[in-house]
Amino acid sequence: MAANRNKRSVVLDLKTQTGRDQFRKLLIDADVVISSIQPATLARLSLDLETLRQENPNLITGSASLAA
Repeated sequence: MAANRNKRSVVLDLKTQTGRDQFRKLLIDADVVISSIQPATLARLSLDLETLRQENPNLITGSASLAA
């Protein structure tokens, strides 16, 4: 509990345009984005690293997905 103090979380359905729009709003103030979605899926959703960096050039990204 101490390690997660003052942290917030949110659940978004990135398959919907509303979910992607909400994600982009959060991205404006984000420092780091960690994803567990495969890179091909992120590209299909227009949420790949290049696209995200256009909206926030200082973004730090990480991935925890397994390549198939």
